Amino acid sequence: MSNREAEKLAVESEWVFSPKSLSEQYAEALERALSMAIRKLKERVVLHKELVERRKRNKREDELKKRLEESVATAGNDLKLLPEILKRI
Repeated sequence: MSNREAEKLAVESEWVFSPKSLSEQYAEALERALSMAIRKLKERVVLHKELVERRKRNKREDELKKRLEESVATAGNDLKLLPEILKRI
């Protein structure tokens, strides 16, 4: 962020932030967002696995089974990557 951009932000928001404090705030916000994403992905995996593994299904659930399995696989891959990103913040 240039000095001009920082000055504009200070005037528009009536708050004064240094570029370093903004970077720290962005990192903290990103960390919170990634933590929330990890929690939600874990919840999705549990729910979708339960739906896939149910023995009794109605016709619509049979049609959704493949999409649910794909969702579990995608969420699992994301859950492997996101903690690595969090470590780098």
